[in-house]
Amino acid sequence: MPAFASSRDQVPLGVDANGRWSLSEARRALAYLEDLQITTIEQPLQKANLHETAVLRAHSNIPILLDESVWSAKDVALAARLGAADAVNIYVGKAGGILGALEAVQVAQAVGIGATMGSNLELGIGHAAILQVLSVSTGFDLDSYAPDVAAPLYYVTDLVEPGFTIKNGEVPIPTGPGLGVSLIEEVLGRFKVG
Repeated sequence: MPAFASSRDQVPLGVDANGRWSLSEARRALAYLEDLQITTIEQPLQKANLHETAVLRAHSNIPILLDESVWSAKDVALAARLGAADAVNIYVGKAGGILGALEAVQVAQAVGIGATMGSNLELGIGHAAILQVLSVSTGFDLDSYAPDVAAPLYYVTDLVEPGFTIKNGEVPIPTGPGLGVSLIEEVLGRFKVG
């Protein structure tokens, strides 16, 4: 995975409203955020308000990245058709698995909008699936929209080996059979319930 900060002095910053702004609030916020050189506005309006998001996007100099509005390839196509997004955030879990995530990013590429990969703080098995999708698809625009590839680092212990690392801005893709990782039975046993 590429490094996303170009230097210590220049770190790209995005704003995630998590669908909490109204259209008028978002318009007011954009005026201030443009002066701050914000690189993206993620999910500015509620997920069902794609028509209003398209209106906002038409007047925004900051790219709009949709997250909560996009679960499937069908959602990506709808967002593109309405002109509601410059990019979409794809999740393996939200898309229904690896195939669903690959279909969603292929649609994004076909309709000419950017795509990145999101995470819901998955442990190692889910994170391995994310990395496998990232490694086989050419549809992601990771230079413009940084993926979330640090989820396992939030945990003291993970359930898989090899463990995940970020070194020099890169995350190695697991290369073993299947997803490339194996369960650590001893750790799994420690967290067993019942």
